[in-house]
Amino acid sequence: MNGHITFESLLKLLRKNMHILVGWMLGSFAITVLFTFFIIEPQYESVSRIVVNQTENRMSNITNTDIMTNIGLMKTYQNIIWEPIILEDVIEITHSNNTLDEMRDKIKFQNDEDSLVFGITVRDKDPDMAAKIANVTAETFQEKIGEILPVNSVTILSEATPKKTPTSPKVLQNLLFSILLGFLVGFLQIFLRNLLDKRVKSSEIITDLGWINLGSVNEISPRELKDTILPAPKQKKELQKRPRVEKEGLEEV
Repeated sequence: MNGHITFESLLKLLRKNMHILVGWMLGSFAITVLFTFFIIEPQYESVSRIVVNQTENRMSNITNTDIMTNIGLMKTYQNIIWEPIILEDVIEITHSNNTLDEMRDKIKFQNDEDSLVFGITVRDKDPDMAAKIANVTAETFQEKIGEILPVNSVTILSEATPKKTPTSPKVLQNLLFSILLGFLVGFLQIFLRNLLDKRVKSSEIITDLGWINLGSVNEISPRELKDTILPAPKQKKELQKRPRVEKEGLEEV
């Protein structure tokens, strides 16, 4: 790209190469549609929420120290759920074909730093199975945590229910991102191609360099070149006739 880059010249460059820009955007959009609707398997999430109380006091008599102690153990409770002592029972009860590592990948946790409540979130390709795994995990934890830690009570606040709307892939977000990505790639290609083009495209550049413009040579297309060198069929026919007429004239004389 020669000369200074201005907003006007940039718009002119984009208009001139609009086919490249649109091509990249449509291509990126088409690939995203293919992956989103035909290749990527939808995933569904369900959440079961529980509260754990390690103290022996009743809820009405819990002190701030008791609350902070329970909050400090939240990470421990969550790590216990990922252990075989919980997950092996979950796999058996739900009749899942997942391994322990695969089941761990399905289970995530939701909790606030200052709350005794945390959620067991399960993601699966089947919404009913996601809800079932979340509920069975909460129930198994409720039954077995007393064998591991001196926990006074575990209460299941809300059971997981199947969600019919997939959490992934995010269709609208993916499509918008694909259009933006296509635009950026196309813009980058156009910009770099013109930036690396060292040809002089305007007589103003010669003037700016202080050189003398001696003239210009117009570009001629292959078709125009062919018409210039080779006569048109009609003209060629007339040229072929002329020698015969002159010859006939000479014979008459």
